[in-house]
Amino acid sequence: MRKLQCALILTFVTLLPLALYADKLVMNDETILEGVIISDAFGRIEFQMQDRIRFIDKSEIRQIIWRNRQMRISKWGGGFDFGTGYGHFTGRMNEYFSDHIPLLVGFDIGYEAWRLQLRNYIGLGMNTKQSFTYDGTWQQGLDTQIIHPEASVGYEFAIGANFAVIPFFGIASMHIAPPEKVRDTPGNDVALPFSTAIPMGLNYEYRFPDHTDSANKVDGTLAAYWIIRLRVAYVIGTFDGYDPRFAGNMVYFTISFGAYIRARSFEEKPILEDI
Repeated sequence: MRKLQCALILTFVTLLPLALYADKLVMNDETILEGVIISDAFGRIEFQMQDRIRFIDKSEIRQIIWRNRQMRISKWGGGFDFGTGYGHFTGRMNEYFSDHIPLLVGFDIGYEAWRLQLRNYIGLGMNTKQSFTYDGTWQQGLDTQIIHPEASVGYEFAIGANFAVIPFFGIASMHIAPPEKVRDTPGNDVALPFSTAIPMGLNYEYRFPDHTDSANKVDGTLAAYWIIRLRVAYVIGTFDGYDPRFAGNMVYFTISFGAYIRARSFEEKPILEDI
């Protein structure tokens, strides 16, 4: 009877850590090699114990250990970023308006490597370089700002694990006017109306490395990550459609911080059918 009690206690002590370990075991599609290693390890332990404990069933151990959660990453994803940078007009537009500092808020919708990028760009700190008349009189030194919403489509080219380049092309609009408080002053209620614009350029992304466990990646692809993005754009303007004096385009670059996330799903099934 004492031998039986000792055997039962030893069985419980042996299986308890295995069950606790199996409960913490979270795997993805990359972990078959880990499964083999674990299988070997438990095979040796079982072989070492079988002279003393002969009634441990391999199938029971397999049921405890080889249940796992396999992660799938969706092809769809979404993200956001916000930042600032520097903007400059070219052509005759540069004769009338100074450079500016943009504030940028953006959202990404992705499918595989394709990206739809929606951005709202507000250029601050801009003023007129000279007096001119259009929709009223613009006094020299008048505080103005540019509003530039844009939508663009890009395709991601990964460079290693942490870098990517996304060329983009899209459609946008531009509007230049004094800020609302300035426009409330008599004589300053002037504006260049919204006009169509064509943005194009490159996004350079740095993705922060993920040093956590494998629950955030499959085949080296991260399900979620933080990014720093450098965006360089050339925007073809059409203000000259209102007046030839306003012929010119805009060049800007922004540095922004954000994140990109893909949906994750988990499927539980055995890695190996036999030990």
